[in-house]
Amino acid sequence: MLRRLVLLDRGMSHRQVASVLLIDDNTVRQWRQMFETEGVEGLARFHFGGRQAFLNDEQENALSAWVAATLPRNTREVGGFIEQRFGVSFASRSGLVVLLHRLGFVHRKPMGLSSRMDPQKQIAFLAGDESPLNQLPADEMVMFSGAVPRSMAPARWGAGRRAGGGADDRAGPSEHPRRAGS
Repeated sequence: MLRRLVLLDRGMSHRQVASVLLIDDNTVRQWRQMFETEGVEGLARFHFGGRQAFLNDEQENALSAWVAATLPRNTREVGGFIEQRFGVSFASRSGLVVLLHRLGFVHRKPMGLSSRMDPQKQIAFLAGDESPLNQLPADEMVMFSGAVPRSMAPARWGAGRRAGGGADDRAGPSEHPRRAGS
């Protein structure tokens, strides 16, 4: 670990050292501070392990099922569910994002549709559609309310899951939940 601090001594920034070592720049800052205050002995006590996850496997499975069923629009909804259901409050949005990614969820925005649709193809498609809407008499009309064009629909969590996404035994480095009431 001492060799890593030599990079700082040679003029590299915390961010550059972190980029080279593929770690968080706050970790590099902690190393430097620990070395300055406690010397080599302090660095020898530094451990890399992640922290204990704040949701157990059963809770993470329940969260995964809820996200897949409801497709929440943002992390505020996810955080509210976790706090209400499990009594755990996340201190930051980034902690929720890390948790959702670790569970295999991704945040997807809907793809916009071209405004240059071919009217002939649309008519041909509708003519072949056997739905009850296409079998109404000419003097009847169907009204849709609250419809949003797909290009205007909000992004949602869980609209797709990453292949191979799954739970890890430890919480990620950015997960900083707090227990409700503490």
